[in-house]
Amino acid sequence: MLRTIILSILLSGCAAKQTKLHSHSPEQTRRCYTLFEDILSIQSQRSQISEDLLREVRDSPEEAEQLRSEWVAKEESLRAEVTALYDAGYKEGCF
Repeated sequence: MLRTIILSILLSGCAAKQTKLHSHSPEQTRRCYTLFEDILSIQSQRSQISEDLLREVRDSPEEAEQLRSEWVAKEESLRAEVTALYDAGYKEGCF
């Protein structure tokens, strides 16, 4: 449900800005939708690992520093992935 809401917001933002999405071929439009879905998936993962960190720290405060270090590594990797997708989306004219 959240995924649908976020996708709707992204797409409505595109429509409001009158991007080139409307002038894209069907194949380009499919690539943009795939990028949007991939972005949403990664953002969902980022949210989930943050929630997991909070729960794990609450359950094991003595391991907080180790858990935080693991979270930072995962977050940095996911941030890099989503940044690359945003860059591809801008290059493609999806935004």
